[in-house]
Amino acid sequence: GLFFFLTANQCLFWFTFSSDPTAVSRYYGFGDGTINQLLNWGPITFVPTVPFVAWILQRKDGVQVAMRTAAVLSCCGCWIRLIPCMLSEETRKHHFVATLPLHFGQILNGIAGPVLIAAPSRLSAIWFPPHQRARVTAIANSSLFGAAIGFYLGPATKSIPKLLLITAVVSVVPLVLVVLYCPASPRHMPSASIQFEDGQAGWKYFAAMFNVLVRNPAMGLLMLATGLGVGVYDAWIGVLPQVLDAVSSDGAAHRDPWDSNLNGAAGTAHTMACILGMWCAGLMADRFFRRRYKSLLIALYAVSFIGFLWILCMLDTSTFKFASRVPRSTTQVFVAVSVVGFVRSATVPLLYELAAEITYPQPEGTSAALVVMAEHITLLSLLFTASHVSLTVLNLTCLGGLGLCPLVLLPLRSRYLRMDAEDSFCARSIPTAHHNLSVGNLCAEESGTDTLLINA
Repeated sequence: GLFFFLTANQCLFWFTFSSDPTAVSRYYGFGDGTINQLLNWGPITFVPTVPFVAWILQRKDGVQVAMRTAAVLSCCGCWIRLIPCMLSEETRKHHFVATLPLHFGQILNGIAGPVLIAAPSRLSAIWFPPHQRARVTAIANSSLFGAAIGFYLGPATKSIPKLLLITAVVSVVPLVLVVLYCPASPRHMPSASIQFEDGQAGWKYFAAMFNVLVRNPAMGLLMLATGLGVGVYDAWIGVLPQVLDAVSSDGAAHRDPWDSNLNGAAGTAHTMACILGMWCAGLMADRFFRRRYKSLLIALYAVSFIGFLWILCMLDTSTFKFASRVPRSTTQVFVAVSVVGFVRSATVPLLYELAAEITYPQPEGTSAALVVMAEHITLLSLLFTASHVSLTVLNLTCLGGLGLCPLVLLPLRSRYLRMDAEDSFCARSIPTAHHNLSVGNLCAEESGTDTLLINA
């Protein structure tokens, strides 16, 4: 619960200046370019930071350190962003130096992003038994909940200083909580696989991380699928308001015009569908698709491709000749955007968990770091090129990325090495009077039986 609160807060703080761009421009006197830059500090700081985050997460107290570091960074960033509010209107609007605290605050909060985003699979492995890992990873990844709140918080406050003060005060709450209560690890690990992990330090760890990229083709294919299916889509969703604004009425009776005032509602519906999709995928993976993550990923990407094709036929009639014959209504647009968000986001916890399986015995922080690095490198590349290409090109790029994902995953050899290690441990370990009682509980939990861990 505390980790979810932290990730949602970090996303809310990151999204602050994009929640009401008109009010932000009026208050600070800068345009959309600066607002986009404040948002882009998130992915920009992500790529150079995430390898060091993975190194921290391999430690026994890695999750604790990550949570406390993220809480401090986000809190400091939120309070620093308040500095321009103390300046006169003339200084605030006409001196570039007045915007520097905004950028610095966004950079600090941006660094907190990879600290939290790379940690969910490690958190689930350390604190939860194997039959609950996928759903915990999904819940811990639900940072978009903060963006969903941001869509309404910005316009509702109607005051930039008030908005920044609210976020600053809210940022103190998780900081206090992680200081008061944030244990490094449980007394007994809920999974036998944790006991087999080899924690490297310093240059040896980064060499091992590079070795995973070079000698594990399955991980390379999974990273490619992540970039094509997650990174490209994340870049496209950033221009969704422009895509919706570009929709024109062609006069056909079966194609209703789109009301641009509904852009925010469509974005919120998409965000909530993404969160629900991750939660449902985690539950399904734990209950019905253990050792079948690859099959579920291929199916989800295939459905995402079909759903996105439906969106393009409704919103961009210049893409395909047959698009103008596809009916369009406000309800259908909402349904299509929500369905694609639901299905595409459902792939995220599966990518984390499958990466952890095929790279074992490397720590889960390492595999997660490689997954999110692939996502954000692709995202950054498209963010810097988006202003130089048409919306149609971006639409087709996203459609092609989703369509290629099933083909990329087909040759992937999905080996569940972590599950194999846990099964092997339980097969060799028969609890006796000389064993710690937790050994029997570990094996019971790995078989899917809810068992109370007994602290010896």
